[in-house]
Amino acid sequence: MIRFRAAAALLAVGAAGLAVPAQGPPPPPVFPEPYDPSLPRRAPLPAPPAAPVGKFATARFAVGPAANGGPRVRVFDGKGETLHDFYAYDEQFAGGVRPVLADINGDGVPDLVTAPGPGMAPLVRVFDGRDASKIAEFLAYDEGMKAGVNVAAAARDKNGRALVAVGPGPGGAPHVRVFDLGSGKEVVSFFAFPEQLTGGARVALADVNGDGVTDLIAAPGPCPYPPTVRVFDLARTGKPIAEFNAFEATWQGGVWVAAAPRPGGNALVAVGADNGGGPIARVFNPLRGQSIADIVVTQPDFRGGVHVGLADLTGNGTPELLTVPGPGLPAVLRAYRLNDRKKVLEVDPFAGFPDGAFVGGI
Repeated sequence: MIRFRAAAALLAVGAAGLAVPAQGPPPPPVFPEPYDPSLPRRAPLPAPPAAPVGKFATARFAVGPAANGGPRVRVFDGKGETLHDFYAYDEQFAGGVRPVLADINGDGVPDLVTAPGPGMAPLVRVFDGRDASKIAEFLAYDEGMKAGVNVAAAARDKNGRALVAVGPGPGGAPHVRVFDLGSGKEVVSFFAFPEQLTGGARVALADVNGDGVTDLIAAPGPCPYPPTVRVFDLARTGKPIAEFNAFEATWQGGVWVAAAPRPGGNALVAVGADNGGGPIARVFNPLRGQSIADIVVTQPDFRGGVHVGLADLTGNGTPELLTVPGPGLPAVLRAYRLNDRKKVLEVDPFAGFPDGAFVGGI
């Protein structure tokens, strides 16, 4: 069930009937209330405000703690300045939170999509990029599935679909699902890898083959399976169109994955190893299975893995690689240019939190 609602407390209604933000920045909201499936479903999403609001249109990446952290999310612009900082779920929850950015409601401002880590119901939430008000939420799987949810999001494609993809965390089967939040309907639902595996699935969304329609990228979690990244064509109900190994075929510890468009070409895919793997982040041309950048993000002997994202920090259309080391080091985000591997940004979002953090860029 997908539930949509406008947050009236933070919105006013303009003369033309369009929702416009109230004046002044609102205080950071907290949303500890439980999911209420008895509330009526309403689709499609509420109409967006008439125009973007100043600095909130500059959102470029979001971060949230990994397991053992609270569900605090922070949204930053390309210079590392904070735009939003709040709890996406009950602040007592200690399973962490996975955040991604995409312009879901079509107002030109990146919106925040979150999913919880292990320990609570698989409740995906969407927050308006202007004021962090909650505009949609839904259960990605059965309410009893508490392995955590990996999430990806993409702005409306040429078919008018605003997509959110999900995959379970470790302990779950590699069952991926894609929802169109514009219509409230499920687009595809299938096993990205053999269904008997229990490492879950990591997901990303981007137009890989250049047809103007968002594609699904999936990678396995920790399980007895090679580090195979697969691309599925969502214009043809999930037909596989490419796959490649992110690392040596002997690695079975799981792969983190992210994707982003680039000027004049197919989308790029970034990968990093899960906990137990080395500190190397790689960026691929997914159709060719060719690595175009390998970057060591911390000391070479580190074995906590690395979370990855891709974001266009400068707004020039070319993404930078975002990295955060896994458990064992402070969760410091570092961004690198792909052409010369130069570090261009460093942010410590959670004051030395040592158990890793998830990052989602746009």
